[in-house]
Amino acid sequence: SSGINAEYGAQAAGLNSGVVVQFGHGITVIDVVTGGNTIIHSSSVGMGAHDVSQNLLSLLTQRYPDLSDTNFPTRKIMERDCFASLQLDLVPTSTEYSTPINSSTITLKRERYLAVEPIFQKVPGLIAEALKLCPEMDIVICGGLSNLHNFNYRLLNELYRLNVPKTVRIFCPPNREYIAWLGASVIYFQDDFEGEQGLSLNDYQANHSGSS
Repeated sequence: SSGINAEYGAQAAGLNSGVVVQFGHGITVIDVVTGGNTIIHSSSVGMGAHDVSQNLLSLLTQRYPDLSDTNFPTRKIMERDCFASLQLDLVPTSTEYSTPINSSTITLKRERYLAVEPIFQKVPGLIAEALKLCPEMDIVICGGLSNLHNFNYRLLNELYRLNVPKTVRIFCPPNREYIAWLGASVIYFQDDFEGEQGLSLNDYQANHSGSS
């Protein structure tokens, strides 16, 4: 569940309390974690990496109508070429990236950052509200989408626009697309894991001896 993933995310970032933002395939979930394992608030928006990929394809088909009829590797291109713009009016439209499709070539221009913009129109407001309920001004971002270049800086800028205190911190650990698994490993090696959260082989066999 997203709540358990949020707890693991906080653990992986070395935090006891904070706001954990999980950028998933088709949803973004914002959880407030306190005391290491208590979720006191949760919100979500139906938007994630898949939507950014579709935005990219939609923008590109305005210049390349035939793309909608091809097996264009939108997700791969998004992960490689898209980024979060810090100042939209200063991004040079002349920046181009060529990507071969079959025997042809397309050029990515402003689509590289415009595809990501809807995320910053929806998510920062939810994070700002979550921070009001959190004892710490700490945020952990996880999920593959958060790996896009400048993503954390743009998110921080948007939070400043919403008058979030300048003391806010964004944690973006390496390999954060796997942060839930990393957090689980942290909890697993805690001394009290088996007694409070685990199940020993003997307990399992005693309670499931008749099951197939």
